[in-house]
Amino acid sequence: SAATTLQRAWRRCCCRANARGAVKRRQRAGALLTAYTRGWLLRRHMAALTIQRVVKGSMGRTHVAQMRLAQQHLATRLWAARRAQQLKQGCGRRRRACTVVERWWLGVLAVRQLVSLRREKAATKIAKSWRCRQLRCRVGKRTAACLTIQSHWRGAKGRWLLQSLLGLRRAMSMIWRCWRAHQLRCVVGSRTRAARVIQRCSRAYLASRMWETFLDDLQ
Repeated sequence: SAATTLQRAWRRCCCRANARGAVKRRQRAGALLTAYTRGWLLRRHMAALTIQRVVKGSMGRTHVAQMRLAQQHLATRLWAARRAQQLKQGCGRRRRACTVVERWWLGVLAVRQLVSLRREKAATKIAKSWRCRQLRCRVGKRTAACLTIQSHWRGAKGRWLLQSLLGLRRAMSMIWRCWRAHQLRCVVGSRTRAARVIQRCSRAYLASRMWETFLDDLQ
């Protein structure tokens, strides 16, 4: 019947709405899990970068201190060697002292070049790390903006769908009321017609009986 058809349509609409709500909840849960995982990975990466900076800074300071101590020790040894050479040998000490000083100076220049090369490498690594951090920050901001836009758009779609479902429910309730009124009118009309037919039949029967009694009286 029409009532059964309307009930089936309403149940199908409710099932579809529940399915869409479940899909939306799953999508929101997936988005929340993705955002939480990305935040956790970013925090973990930032912690690793902080530990690397601290360790590299400590290693660099230790290395510089060791190099300074080595330079001081080398200068002390060179000065001691020069003094010993001067005391042991009177002739040719200037030439040997110049040779020692040249060696010492060459060693100092080599150490300086090594320090400058390490500084350049460290500066390059720092610049690379800074650029990577800026890129990660930009990607994180864009991802957050995309998620915000998606959440707003999904919320708007949900509200539109809810409004359409409410309108459909109202329309179905009006259709159901009209159908019930139509059925009531049909039932009342059929009962009225049946009563009229019964009245006509009863009146015809009474009239025929009265006519028969009248004929019997005449005879």
